[in-house]
Amino acid sequence: MKYEYAELANMFWDKHNAVIFKASEIALYFFLMNSCNKGRWINPFQVSALQMRFLGLSEDTIISAKRTLKNNGLIDFDTKKGSKYTTFELINLPKKSAGLAKNEANLPNNLPANLPSDLPNDLPKIQAGLEITPIIHENIKQLQKKVCDYFGFSEGNNFQQWKAAYSMIECLAKNQKLDFFEERFMTYQAYKLMANEKKHGFVAFVGTAEKYYLDGGWNAENWGLKLSEIKPKANEKSSTQQPTTYVAPKEYVPRKNRAGVSTPTGD
Repeated sequence: MKYEYAELANMFWDKHNAVIFKASEIALYFFLMNSCNKGRWINPFQVSALQMRFLGLSEDTIISAKRTLKNNGLIDFDTKKGSKYTTFELINLPKKSAGLAKNEANLPNNLPANLPSDLPNDLPKIQAGLEITPIIHENIKQLQKKVCDYFGFSEGNNFQQWKAAYSMIECLAKNQKLDFFEERFMTYQAYKLMANEKKHGFVAFVGTAEKYYLDGGWNAENWGLKLSEIKPKANEKSSTQQPTTYVAPKEYVPRKNRAGVSTPTGD
């Protein structure tokens, strides 16, 4: 809501006048505000390590910025050991839960019980019933175009696929999985390229509406983890190669005659 955004921003700048935050700390705080806003101001909320990378800051800089914001009473955070998600709380924003006490898993009543067993363990909980605002609608359209571009489809020539892509992303958006899908799709493309591996067919990539599209190829693996496992192998391969010894061109290598005087090659 605009009220929360304005109030938090004003309180932040009031604090800034006394503390003078670094640019990285300002960027992190407003990034967290935006993340909370996307989640309908649910507070506390979760942010993945991959999302944090979009700030363009190093891990050490982010850790330092988090501590500074916490020490100044603006945020609190907690990262469970082994988890890729950090739970953040905006201190000056009233706590607002997603109704976990009423429905612990926050699952739609008609969610199938037989979801694929190979879904990643870090799959976020489903939150049903998100209203599609004009901003979210625009985000859906942008992702729809990215997916269709990846498969070489256009609205004019492949209307059914274009429509199917929108239906999938809209469903994920309503279940608050837009950011999650965007992260997985990004790492999916990177992995397939780095591994020189064939991508799924479009239908397999999208998945089925009956399973809320969570059974699609985009979510068949933890693509970020698989991508991280490729890079060490590439580095290991390059490290085994013998360094190339530079040999100067023949015309520049002097040689000595019997008198011990260097003469140009070819004399």
